[in-house]
Amino acid sequence: MIATATATMTTTATTTVTTTVTTIATTTATIAATAVGSVDTPCRRSTATQRGHALPPQYRDRGHYVTDYRSYRLREPPRGYRWVRADNDFVLVAITTGLIADIVINSQ
Repeated sequence: MIATATATMTTTATTTVTTTVTTIATTTATIAATAVGSVDTPCRRSTATQRGHALPPQYRDRGHYVTDYRSYRLREPPRGYRWVRADNDFVLVAITTGLIADIVINSQ
């Protein structure tokens, strides 16, 4: 009788913990997906314009380079990087690799 009660309590406790962890994970994912101004959320950005990914080819020409970054209140790009305008956002890109290091969402 005691062994059966202990097994039932263990199963109930495990189920409760699993349910709680699943609920927390779901809530966290929901909050992350709806975060305002979040750059890396799938609902805000496609994979092509996420940090760590390569800049899409349509933004690699000189017409998209931002040379007057101060007028847009952007910080000076580190050596080896440049600011690129992608639609209404500004993307900090590594010159040699084309990888996106940072994204500033334009709120205008």
